[in-house]
Amino acid sequence: MNIVELYTSFDGRISRSTWWLGILMLLVPSLVAISVVQSVGNDILGNEPGTRNAFSSILSLLLVWPETALTKKRLNDRGHAPWVAQTFVLVSIASATLAHFGFFDDPASMGAGEIAVWAGITAYSLWLLVENGFLKGTEGRNPYGPDPLQE
Repeated sequence: MNIVELYTSFDGRISRSTWWLGILMLLVPSLVAISVVQSVGNDILGNEPGTRNAFSSILSLLLVWPETALTKKRLNDRGHAPWVAQTFVLVSIASATLAHFGFFDDPASMGAGEIAVWAGITAYSLWLLVENGFLKGTEGRNPYGPDPLQE
């Protein structure tokens, strides 16, 4: 599998090591890019430093596609149904949108609803991290393709 397929295709399976490498290769440059875009965007828009702006929010939403491609292939390796990856898309978009509107900005002043949403997103994210990063995939062929460790 080449790098373009890794970040754009939703078909096939990938191993834990490929998932970790793909996440790191996506995460490091995107954190730098979001920081730069947020800083420059705030200068352009006249926002206070530390304020999330539309430019960084759009970049966060653009990252949902490659993150989903990685996650879907890893969930395929684990043998999960397609709706599990679709849930990831919904949670990712909801998280980016809520963060844009400052939903989680001040933990000390979060109400019960915000805490419940934050706890749900956090629990889902931790489950997904364990599922993708630490648990072994299905041995042998499964409905999504051959075992990536046997290729």
